[in-house]
Amino acid sequence: MKKIYFYLLALFTFQVHAQTYTHTETFDNAVFDSSSNNSWGSYGFTSPNGPVFYYEMARNASPNYPISGKGIHLRYSQASFIEITFPDGLKDIYFEYRKASAESYREKNIEVLLVANDNSTTLLGVTPTFGATNTLDATVHNFSITDINRVGS
Repeated sequence: MKKIYFYLLALFTFQVHAQTYTHTETFDNAVFDSSSNNSWGSYGFTSPNGPVFYYEMARNASPNYPISGKGIHLRYSQASFIEITFPDGLKDIYFEYRKASAESYREKNIEVLLVANDNSTTLLGVTPTFGATNTLDATVHNFSITDINRVGS
């Protein structure tokens, strides 16, 4: 199975083109602490069509920082990530992201890593720097990586 890791302090929605279908994630099935949308934690869910999501040091981005409805808010780059397993492989990936809070004014990037079945890691891409202001910035950025062309397990 192919895993894609996102390391970021941002919110995002994404669309992937698997080998045989296109999957747009809405995060309607995303799982968070039901007692509070403000609890940072480790969560996961299986999306329709098979991608499996696991996210660490994350919380629900909705309703405070959504991009298009729902999203995942990651806390900080040292410990926060989203891991996605694509059992049918991965051809292309596209996602939207934005600064999630006015409290952080450090520059940010998102690294997209591919971890193969043998645990070897390949850096697929890095977003341009964003978020270096001490104000809330609702600008939605887009990032895509094409021609990944990895088959599933």
